[in-house]
Amino acid sequence: MAIYAISFRIGPEGDHQARSASLKQKIQTEAVDFAWTGTECFYVIESPKNTEDLAYFLYRSTDLSSQHDELLVINLTAKQHVAHGAVTERKVLRSLLDRG
Repeated sequence: MAIYAISFRIGPEGDHQARSASLKQKIQTEAVDFAWTGTECFYVIESPKNTEDLAYFLYRSTDLSSQHDELLVINLTAKQHVAHGAVTERKVLRSLLDRG
């Protein structure tokens, strides 16, 4: 089991609401017991999946657009991360997260 921070940005193109709803629903189903949803695009959950598997599952089993949406999964327990989609400033993000 690991604790994950999940952040995302859904671009305004196409059916923004459907893409957002599909991701939020999958995050909720992956959470063991409950998910912290204190802010709009940020969740904290516990999951038995490893970082790669959780990120891949959330990205591929939802309606996210690889051209317009961003997904970041950070394993707070193992200090690992995976980013999918149209991630801006990927080098800066990797540099900061790899310092841990």
